[in-house]
Amino acid sequence: KNEQLRYLAGQARQLLSESFDEEEPGEGSRVAGEAGKVAESSAAIIARLGEPTHAAVRRLMAVPGAAEVDFALPVGNQWLVTGRFDRLLDNGDVIDWKTDRGDPREIRDRYRGQMGLYALAVSEARRLRGEGESGVFVKLALLSTGDVINLEYTPAEIASSRLVLEQFLTIP
Repeated sequence: KNEQLRYLAGQARQLLSESFDEEEPGEGSRVAGEAGKVAESSAAIIARLGEPTHAAVRRLMAVPGAAEVDFALPVGNQWLVTGRFDRLLDNGDVIDWKTDRGDPREIRDRYRGQMGLYALAVSEARRLRGEGESGVFVKLALLSTGDVINLEYTPAEIASSRLVLEQFLTIP
């Protein structure tokens, strides 16, 4: 539970620091309102984590790994895509916490591209360490329902994600 609280506190700090960075004179009440929303959301998530429906999410939190892991992915000779894994497990799997509400299949489809980028970043790190080509597992942990969606990216799908990214970043 302490790790859960540390993670949520980090998310709240990040949101609030972004709010303060954008604050204009006289916007103090907007920032205070945002802080209240963060507190309410965090409390609701913590309460849900104790429910029987969220056992799979609790199991993921117990797996050894690190929270808020930054990555940098070189693409071509001119781009460096940076990002942050919500949680990177010691076995190389990625967990991405999602607060979205709705049909889990729609949520999975909405984030498939982003998760493909995460799989590409893990795959590239493995390649740089001299490990062989292998698939990458990404888990979407839906905090609103307790569902965990397992996505497996094969080496061919990872190569496809790289191609899509390179095409997107190509300036005509």
